[in-house]
Amino acid sequence: MDPCPSPSTSCLISFCGRISMIGSRSRPFHPRKDAFLRLRGDVITIHKDEEHSQLLMPPLSIDNMVLVKRKDTVFKMYFTLDSSETIVRMKMEERIAEAFSFLLHESWRNRLGSGRSRCEEEEEWNALARGYTRKINNESWKREEGEGEEEKMQWRKTWMAISERRLLLLYEDGIKEEDIDLRKVISCCSNFDRLNCCEEAMKEKEREERQIVYSISLNIAHTQVIMMDSGEMKVVSTLRSMISHSISIPQTSLGTCRISKNDVPIVIEETIRFLNTDKRLSTRGIYRVSSKNITKNKLVEQMIHSPCTVFSLLNELGCESNGRDCVNGEYAKDEVTIVYMVCDGLRSFLRRMDSPLIPDVLHIPLFDAMCECSLGCRLEKVQSVIHSRRLPSIHRNTLSLILNHLREVAKRSDHNGMTTDNLARILAPCLFSSESSFEVVEDITPRVSSTLFLIENYHVLFI
Repeated sequence: MDPCPSPSTSCLISFCGRISMIGSRSRPFHPRKDAFLRLRGDVITIHKDEEHSQLLMPPLSIDNMVLVKRKDTVFKMYFTLDSSETIVRMKMEERIAEAFSFLLHESWRNRLGSGRSRCEEEEEWNALARGYTRKINNESWKREEGEGEEEKMQWRKTWMAISERRLLLLYEDGIKEEDIDLRKVISCCSNFDRLNCCEEAMKEKEREERQIVYSISLNIAHTQVIMMDSGEMKVVSTLRSMISHSISIPQTSLGTCRISKNDVPIVIEETIRFLNTDKRLSTRGIYRVSSKNITKNKLVEQMIHSPCTVFSLLNELGCESNGRDCVNGEYAKDEVTIVYMVCDGLRSFLRRMDSPLIPDVLHIPLFDAMCECSLGCRLEKVQSVIHSRRLPSIHRNTLSLILNHLREVAKRSDHNGMTTDNLARILAPCLFSSESSFEVVEDITPRVSSTLFLIENYHVLFI
């Protein structure tokens, strides 16, 4: 091998440890247990040891990088050199792995002129990949093929980074990056039709002589579809596997729930959309009358897995006097029964979360704020609590949606018999605690009074 070229930039990081190198038939690199790796700017070099500059293989540029997969402290990097593939696999110590992961990502971004990432918001990535993407808004996707074809954006060369909850797209044409929250992905599907694949990527895949070739489509919060493809099937399959895993994570907390374009859990948004009709809000005993536990549990499970389908069916059932109950196969007596079931389902869903809607860390500050004598000071302090960084945005948005809904219920107290005081007593346990909480509450008065204050002063606190 040629000696290491003198770098134009200083060494960002070096690593000495277990590295295996797998080359093509034309360039067979023998696996080694120990080697020395350097990352300089956008170039990776691998040496026999720290003292020698002799290269064990040609320099690897980020421009030639096709895919990098990371699992804990193990990295597997795929590069193309003169139409041949090179694979580098290495295992690092945890602190070195974190540094290498960060610096490789920064070099990757800087290579496209995207600048530095926002470190305080950056998650550790699980894969970096190169491929093609195309966006289609939902309206054009639903149109007939001939009509919507002109509205589809062209395929663009894209560099992608995937973490546990985010998909970062950096475009080679210089357009600003896109940061997609994977919790907004409704579905991840494979496309086997050539019309839904990138033509340039298809030509590359045909050279691999693969029998099964496909691209993938992500349905983002029912607003747009993002199609992803690559000339390397291992890239497409890796993207599909990681995104499918991300969207299948159990919804045990608000942080892992599928969310809408409004950054609110879809199940809660669909529930409140279903209830927010004048007739349903006026239902006598709404939130007070309970349904059967078996019915409630089945409904919650269906609400979590397919909320849009469930409420579409419930809307149809509500319009029919003898519609079949979609939950347990029995006949629902009337729409009132369905309203009770849905309200019970919402309360049960909130109680099932690992942490409450209003986190424990905010309970004392909120209760202390409620002790202020003047209304002005009380409003100011409560507002500072609910708009603090300690309350995640998804919690704040969800709390705002629920409180606004409860205001609408209270406005119809003459018909439904549910005043703000009644609602506060019933809903306070759902807002301040969860089934997984081991906290024993001897006096619920602070929680009830806080909930009552939040409902009555919603227009000041959230608007």
